[in-house]
Amino acid sequence: LKATEKAKLANIPVGQYTVTETAIAPNGTVLVSRTYTVDSGASKAYTDTGIAAKVESGKTTTVALTNTYKQGGLTISKTVKGNAADEKDKFVFTVELTAPEGVTLADSYPYTLSDETTGTLTLTDGVGTITLTGGLSVNIQELPIGVTYTVSEEAALGYVQTAPTEPATGVISTDSAVVSFTNVRDVVRLIKVTDPTGLTVAPKVTVTGSDGSIATAEALSANDGNAYLEIPVKPG
Repeated sequence: LKATEKAKLANIPVGQYTVTETAIAPNGTVLVSRTYTVDSGASKAYTDTGIAAKVESGKTTTVALTNTYKQGGLTISKTVKGNAADEKDKFVFTVELTAPEGVTLADSYPYTLSDETTGTLTLTDGVGTITLTGGLSVNIQELPIGVTYTVSEEAALGYVQTAPTEPATGVISTDSAVVSFTNVRDVVRLIKVTDPTGLTVAPKVTVTGSDGSIATAEALSANDGNAYLEIPVKPG
């Protein structure tokens, strides 16, 4: 029988019967519980010994089974840090799903953001993208159990990804998988300097990172009319 279907056995002898079920979990799900009722009585847990049901003359005995299946989920969270970080900045994540043998991926899966916005992750050959702003997380739902996931983040201008240092990967289970991404954006800001003659003197600064790299910067205009330089600083 399929879900919500019924079957009636007519003209069977009165007596005691045992009803057993061979449960087959749908694609990418896990059976987590089975319960039953007899003639709308108290709900009981199904066991391998089956269900005892008595058939009496002139009466119809009804056995109802309820199977509960569970799928998986994946949560991606985004944190930004640093003196120049802006939670309004957008970050693009690529989600790649690979199904094990016998499991079929859908073309899309629903998701819910931590601000309660909902949407759909659309896949092409198992790959899709989701955009988050700083401080948000997204939970992708109804993922098949046993699917392998890989989540990577596109480089964001001015930010350094500090965690994870490699694409996050794992296997979907009945417990929702969680991957957390953190990006840092720190800058040194240099305001223009004016000498006694009234001439603007451009600051001359060399910033050398711990890896030996030398930062470069372009002059920008501030709201107060001054010019300044922003020099990105790598965390640590």
